[in-house]
Amino acid sequence: MVELNSLKSEKNVLTKIVKINNKDISIKQYLPVQEKLNLISRVLNYLLVDSEYNFVNPIKTDVIGTVEIVKAYTNIQIAEDALPYEVYDFLEKEGIINAVIKNIPEGEYLFINKGIEDIVKSYYAYTTSALGVLETISRDYSALNLDADTIKDKIADPENLSLIKNIVDKMG
Repeated sequence: MVELNSLKSEKNVLTKIVKINNKDISIKQYLPVQEKLNLISRVLNYLLVDSEYNFVNPIKTDVIGTVEIVKAYTNIQIAEDALPYEVYDFLEKEGIINAVIKNIPEGEYLFINKGIEDIVKSYYAYTTSALGVLETISRDYSALNLDADTIKDKIADPENLSLIKNIVDKMG
C-alpha cells in the first residue's frame, strides 16, 4: 500500500511568471477544485442576473468566463465594480487574454470551460424540465397569492371601498 502523501512531486510548479507588457504576471498552474467551482458559479450567477433572454448568449458566456479565468489564475487586480465587457475589451486589445490562456495548462483551461458549458446546459435543462416548470409556477403563484391578499385588504378598507363605488358609479 502506498500512502497518498508519499506521491507528492518535489518539482511541483504552482505558478509561472510571464512578462506581459513589461510587467511580471504570475499565472497559477493549478487552481484548487473549490476555487474552480466558485469561478464557474460566478459565471453562471452573472449570466442569470444579467439575462435578457430565456437562453444563454454564448458570446456573453465566453466574455464573462474569460474575465473570471484571468481574475482567478493571475495576479492582475480587476476592480469588483468594473464592467466585464470593458475589462474583456482591454484585456483583448493588450494581448493579455492570449498570453494568460497560453500559459495556463491545457487541462486546467478545458476543465473550466467544460464546467461552465455543462453547468449552463444543466441549469437550462432543469428550468425547462417538468420539475423546473412546476417550481417556477409555484413560486409565481405564491407571489400572486400575496398580491391577491394585499388587494383584498385594500378593498376591505372602508375608504378604498367608497373610492371604488365612486369609480364604478361614474363608469356607469
